[in-house]
Amino acid sequence: MDRNKTVESYLFTSDKERVVERLTTMGQKVISALKDSMEAFINCDDSIVNKIIEGDREINSMDEEIDLECLRSIAMRQPVRDELRFIFAILKTTTDLERIGDHAVNIARQTRSLGKRVNTEVDSALADMLDVAAAMLRDALFALKTSDGSASEEICRRDEQLDSMYESLTLKLIDLAASHKTRIQT
Repeated sequence: MDRNKTVESYLFTSDKERVVERLTTMGQKVISALKDSMEAFINCDDSIVNKIIEGDREINSMDEEIDLECLRSIAMRQPVRDELRFIFAILKTTTDLERIGDHAVNIARQTRSLGKRVNTEVDSALADMLDVAAAMLRDALFALKTSDGSASEEICRRDEQLDSMYESLTLKLIDLAASHKTRIQT
């Protein structure tokens, strides 16, 4: 009986390693898509838009593959407690990564209708926010891979920095809109 449990545990561990590696690859592709979407946005580059849309197909495919791997693990290994929590965390994470990839596509597609960017201050603030968000995502994936709980807590604290950047950018955009409206009325 103990030997069977050891074999099951070993099998689950190898499943876990494979899924985490695949999830990390998916996360790296999502981070690249986000960075590319910002480049497409700032430079109004249609070739980057097409690259992001193509890459999203691969991200969607990886989401489905990881979900199937997790479901297979549930069906075949009958994981308990911690193992089951881990699987559900992976399922939730792939869903979130897939949505982030979709947002990158939406940002990229919007660049087609925006025309040439003229406000470098806003572009710079957006790029800075993206850098922080991408670093947080990269660190979160690493924390998951290494099971580093303290790194996870640090990432949550950095979210406040991102919220502050967002608030500052929102105020800047409101000011720009107000000054634009004032110029139109005069």
